[in-house]
Amino acid sequence: MSKLKEKILGLFEILKKSIEKFPFTIIPILILTIIYAINLENDFLSEKIIENLTMFIVIFSSGAFLIETLKSRKC
Repeated sequence: MSKLKEKILGLFEILKKSIEKFPFTIIPILILTIIYAINLENDFLSEKIIENLTMFIVIFSSGAFLIETLKSRKC
């Protein structure tokens, strides 16, 4: 059981380091995932709003990833 606990704690450490390194990439993607999960059951947002939001987050996250990658390489 302790090996499983060590593996899970290791995964949390990797996730924590990734979020610290790429916050402007991971956070919008997590937000979009939550919105999709909520909207799957309840159609509280129209399809056009979801489409526009998805396009914005995908473009924003791609640009943020490139900028954060360049920033981390210079440090």
